[in-house]
Amino acid sequence: MPRRARTIWTRPLTEGEQEYLVHGACLLSGNHCDLSEDELKAAWFKHRAELMTHIGSPRQGRRPWAFWQYEHPEAIPLTLYGRAKYLRERGLMDDQEFGQVESLARRNVEHYQKIKKHAASGVPWAVNAVKTWRPPLDKEFMKQAAPKHRCATKARH
Repeated sequence: MPRRARTIWTRPLTEGEQEYLVHGACLLSGNHCDLSEDELKAAWFKHRAELMTHIGSPRQGRRPWAFWQYEHPEAIPLTLYGRAKYLRERGLMDDQEFGQVESLARRNVEHYQKIKKHAASGVPWAVNAVKTWRPPLDKEFMKQAAPKHRCATKARH
């Protein structure tokens, strides 16, 4: 049975190829790539260390598109917080970075709660925002980060 030839990456990446491996396909910026899937994968593993620096610092749980696509495809559907937990469980994220993700997630929850207050008072843009908002966090974190309200209620007899 013939073996498939392994693609080996030998040349430097073009700017467009770098953008594609870091951000994936983006119709708005027009970055597209004419490389095959095998070539993209080979390019990622050859230039992985360099491409990991393209996301900046602090990373706050962000990784290049190719990191998720070629190394951890099972984590792609997870939310930002879900991906952070995934990375932490596998020792790929330290406590400091995880803390940054939690801080960012808390700010997102606080922002959403402010919008919900505006929506409750009938502000049109807020009502629409609440209807269309897709949380970047998992439900577990939303419950954990939500402020705890204590109210005294009398038991009815």
